[in-house]
Amino acid sequence: MATLYEITGDLRSLYDLMENLVDENGEPREPTAEEFETMKAWFTENEAAFKAKFDNYCRFIKNLRLSAENAEAEKKNFKAEADRLTKRSKAFTNRAKYVTELLRWGMERLELKKFKTDFFSAGIQNVGGKTIDFESGADFSKLPEEFLMPREPNKKAILEALKDGTLEERPGLENITKVFFKGGDRLPFVHVHQSDALVIR
Repeated sequence: MATLYEITGDLRSLYDLMENLVDENGEPREPTAEEFETMKAWFTENEAAFKAKFDNYCRFIKNLRLSAENAEAEKKNFKAEADRLTKRSKAFTNRAKYVTELLRWGMERLELKKFKTDFFSAGIQNVGGKTIDFESGADFSKLPEEFLMPREPNKKAILEALKDGTLEERPGLENITKVFFKGGDRLPFVHVHQSDALVIR
């Protein structure tokens, strides 16, 4: 299990506030807007004070990430048992399904739509909504337009075209670029967003 960093006194109150972010079951929860504003107040100091506390802030972030890693490691310890129980549950569910199919086969063979004893009753009836299937090799162009869905854009193909140079990005809003065919017209409605994050090493 990873070891947590030492937290100095100037972050103790923030640490305590984070530790108290739990739901009614004692499980970690997200901060409310008001709590988040309280946390932000810790960062509203001048540059010199901020530099003095920077390492402690980073240690605090590392602690939170190490706690997440420890929780993940703990989850993996239980994964084997969870997998075993999942397989066991699936096996019993499948057995019930097979025996149900055998019982139905027996009722259909005897042309019984319903059957009842002193303990149980069973009947073959419609359940759930109707579903649609299509014949193999069906020509969907023969369906009226109202029964066809519009084609959906292929984001992966657009990203590949940007990578190989078929398409190019041009400046747009902050962190967003517009997409054009190389040396040509704009690809309508397509923007590329490049997200960013604070990386602590």
